[in-house]
Amino acid sequence: MFIQSCLPKTISNSHLIISVRTFKRFGEYVKSYGYQPKHYQGGYLPRASHLKDPPDYLPPFIDPKDWTLEAATFGQNDYIDILGDENVEHWQLVRNAPFWLRGFQGNELQHLLRRLKFQGKYLEENQPQRYSDLITRIRFLMFKINFKHYKRPWLMRPTVGPNEPLPDYYDPRSS
Repeated sequence: MFIQSCLPKTISNSHLIISVRTFKRFGEYVKSYGYQPKHYQGGYLPRASHLKDPPDYLPPFIDPKDWTLEAATFGQNDYIDILGDENVEHWQLVRNAPFWLRGFQGNELQHLLRRLKFQGKYLEENQPQRYSDLITRIRFLMFKINFKHYKRPWLMRPTVGPNEPLPDYYDPRSS
């Protein structure tokens, strides 16, 4: 009985025989007991003798050159040299951005106000949902930016002298 428990058990599902791992005497597994592979297991696949062309090998490894500032910045400002004078700004060369965004620097509210200025009528007539979303976002940002640092003045800490008591309306949670 003990020998039978150590040997692998086989379960037959359709035409395949599936081996089940069981414990040996010292806790090792018996894996694939009695399995004999029918495929080649010896490293790289052997080359057929009837093939006369030489095998393809990987190209030899070429160590990249060391980093240099000249190589890293090569061609960085070529567009200025091609166009002539050096007074050309990088934003003047951008052609795939909306015209109202070229060279613009500002926060999101300024960005949306500028877009509304340039595209407001078009959006209102042709894309009313986008226009509505734009107006909603502008209103939200206006409130957020204008009232971000706003505190109720009646709850602000009053300026009193060192020996004077605080007024009755002062709430310490406000500061």
